[in-house]
Amino acid sequence: MVQKKYHWFFILILSTSFLASCDNQEEQMAKKGADQLLNNDFHGALRTFDDLLRKYPNHVEGYSNRGAVKVNLGDLKGAFNDFTRAIKINPKHAPAYGNRALIYFHTKQYEKSITDYNKQIELDPNNLSAYLNRGQVLIEIKKPAEALKDFKYLVDNQKDNKEAFLWYGIALKNTQQYTTAIDAYNQALRLDAQFSDAYLMRGNALDAQERNEEACKDWQKAAELGNKSARANLSRCQ
Repeated sequence: MVQKKYHWFFILILSTSFLASCDNQEEQMAKKGADQLLNNDFHGALRTFDDLLRKYPNHVEGYSNRGAVKVNLGDLKGAFNDFTRAIKINPKHAPAYGNRALIYFHTKQYEKSITDYNKQIELDPNNLSAYLNRGQVLIEIKKPAEALKDFKYLVDNQKDNKEAFLWYGIALKNTQQYTTAIDAYNQALRLDAQFSDAYLMRGNALDAQERNEEACKDWQKAAELGNKSARANLSRCQ
């Protein structure tokens, strides 16, 4: 199976409405922490956001960004608490729902993950990464027909997104639409000719159509690009 790729959405810029209510020190501390996060100085960012939240305990973006820092430091429980705190302070803070949904996913609380993605999309329907992530969760819980809707929306709106076409193909294959799935993988490969996951999954779709020689060629190409799942599939080509 293709390696899943989930996309953390970090809030690194304060909203204009929030800045209007900030004093200069608050703004500077928030920007410093965001810059540290962007530069992968996670321990420094953690100290900055700790200081910020001690002084300004209702700083929504501060909790969101500290949660992002904690994810990078492997503290998922602490990150979950920060995202939840941000939501409590501002229930319309869409990215905190998306980040918390990822925590739910990684702890196998799939229905809660979908609930949070639904809320994120309700509040921010133009955030395309939320559709990709929700669709991946739906694939995980074997609801490919529902996932297909998310991925179709994504490919219609991001025609240069190879990941979108890959996952669109996966949903199509999982609903036995093999020919259309192969078309989706072809588009992913037009966008990136070295995309090993697309070769792997196209090979799987070809195999489902009993086009074994073609499937083996795709698995071979994926294996040459370092895809471990494709190497395992090649044992069937001997």
